Amino acid sequence: MPKQPDNKNQSTRHHNRRSPEPGQNHALTLNGRIMVLLLVIGFIAVGCGVLIYKLYTLQIRDAEQYRVQAAEQQLSDTQIPATRGSIYSANGKLLAKSSVVWNIIANPSKCNQDYVAEASQKISELLNGSVSAEKIQEQLSKTNSQYRVIAKDIDMVTAQSIIDYANTKRITNGKAEGDPDAKYETVLSMYKESSSTREYP
Repeated sequence: MPKQPDNKNQSTRHHNRRSPEPGQNHALTLNGRIMVLLLVIGFIAVGCGVLIYKLYTLQIRDAEQYRVQAAEQQLSDTQIPATRGSIYSANGKLLAKSSVVWNIIANPSKCNQDYVAEASQKISELLNGSVSAEKIQEQLSKTNSQYRVIAKDIDMVTAQSIIDYANTKRITNGKAEGDPDAKYETVLSMYKESSSTREYP
């Protein structure tokens, strides 16, 4: 009589071929945990790197820029003189009157110091020499200040000519005029403010 195959042994061998050993399961689980841990560490490292770079940017690289911006946002008191009215005699003759004049104000903290000497000479010429180039350059060089009076009690035409000159954009990256890579900037920060002067006809 033929010998019947041992189904139990075949089933056991078939089961052993398909099921991993207990040690293999442990190794796979351990490798998975290690990968997750490495990913978490990687994300933390990247986050710390971004934070450190941001702190470097704020505290070291752009610290001066933020300091100037903070200073500009602070309040400052400016005295605004009241314009006095005209005075007439009993018979209607004009004895005194007030005329509007203009002052030129500069913000040296925003002036490009590479152009201050040249600008001082030009502004002195526009003022017909009433203020020397040396005096103007001295005022424009006070980079820790945001308010310096460059000229006082000048007429509107002269004041506007100085402001127009200050607002002229100049090439600041050394390129030639007309070069598409030339960078144009306003290198002087100036404005005019009105005042008044007393006249006695």
